[in-house]
Amino acid sequence: MSQVLTRSSDYNSKAMYKRAMGGSLDDLNSLTKIDSGDPQYNSQIGRVLDILLYRMNRSIQSPTTPIELFSLSTAYCCCLMNLQPSEDEIPDSLSKGFTRMWPAIWKIFGSTLVPSVTRHTLNAEGCRFANSLVVGVCRVLGLDNITMLQMITTPGFSSVVLEIWSMEVEHPDYQPRHDEDGSSMSGFLDRVLIFINNQDKDMLERFLAPTNGDMKSLASTALKHHHHSFYQTRPDWDCVIWNTHIITVLSGIHDPLRHAFLAQHSISAITKLLATLAAETPLSATASLKGKVISYSLWNLIQSIDTTDGVTWVIQALEAKLMLALIRCERWLPFFHDDPEDFFYPFLKKVLPNYSAYRSVLCIIDKYMGKIQQLGLDAGKSQDTPLWKAWNCFVELVESRIELLRLTPGGLLRAHERCQNAAVSLINFRSLESTI
Repeated sequence: MSQVLTRSSDYNSKAMYKRAMGGSLDDLNSLTKIDSGDPQYNSQIGRVLDILLYRMNRSIQSPTTPIELFSLSTAYCCCLMNLQPSEDEIPDSLSKGFTRMWPAIWKIFGSTLVPSVTRHTLNAEGCRFANSLVVGVCRVLGLDNITMLQMITTPGFSSVVLEIWSMEVEHPDYQPRHDEDGSSMSGFLDRVLIFINNQDKDMLERFLAPTNGDMKSLASTALKHHHHSFYQTRPDWDCVIWNTHIITVLSGIHDPLRHAFLAQHSISAITKLLATLAAETPLSATASLKGKVISYSLWNLIQSIDTTDGVTWVIQALEAKLMLALIRCERWLPFFHDDPEDFFYPFLKKVLPNYSAYRSVLCIIDKYMGKIQQLGLDAGKSQDTPLWKAWNCFVELVESRIELLRLTPGGLLRAHERCQNAAVSLINFRSLESTI
């Protein structure tokens, strides 16, 4: 009986392959829904990709109407998105297939989908739909590093990615709807930047070449995405994570972009979002995602302060309620992404203690310490935990410096009011503390 069923299944499979080769989009779509965990996956995927590639090339070469080509392109994109493996690791057979198919996919993009988006030839729903197809296919293909390299080195590709990414915030027609999770180009761009950061830093210059050095506009687009993804009616937490990470990566590997972000008040924007999230109570449904947003936000701040003249940026962060955010992060510590010793505790152990040597910073710290006490946020200071130990040491140092400031107006602290990180690192704090 089992042999009869096997022969029947083989016959049906062969018939499906034949119909798909002949142009049946339903059969082609069914064939691409193959489970990467299937024992026969490697033996089947190659044939499926051959058929898909054949059909795409036929569509490109055969004369057809724009509407028919758009419909076919839609079907092929759905088939490609079906191929996303159940795990992050791309099977070798699929990787080889992606690289073999990319030239045809790029032609499909260029012949109908990309023009539909960038030339405004569709209504709002059509533009949004075409955009989601391009993004979806790019995200699936981008899971494979070999294909990713092939994509980002294709002439014109980075221009399309950056243009669509900008359009998503500049034109309401392109903004993904709440029910279209993961349909923003931010998800793919984040993956691109992670790939570039792990490969060749010069590759970023080549990828950003279409901007013609307009770092101001690029930073503005990133900050608009960051703001829109968080402050919409129903925040898309994946999108918030991607956009926060994009700003952090771009700031970390490209000096002109870091300066462009800082000039557009990225410190205030990041800190305000951080303070808003930290004030919330973690809920099981979103705690992990929000914890990642908080972690990336702290990474961004510490990176910006450590790699530039820091006083101005520390003041901006403090005025955006950084200290309230830090102390409220106690309940978020279990949900942090990576080790808090790397991006959270340095604020209490190094950054704020060091910069409290500046009168301008010290006065703001004093103001917010008062607010923290008024709100009762330091009620746990008697607890023997790493956070409260670090907080109590920080408070002790700040209070001693405030007392010194009151006793010697215009004296010791004013001499250190220089907006240079190097100057801060050279201060002999042990000598200062012994004076106190």
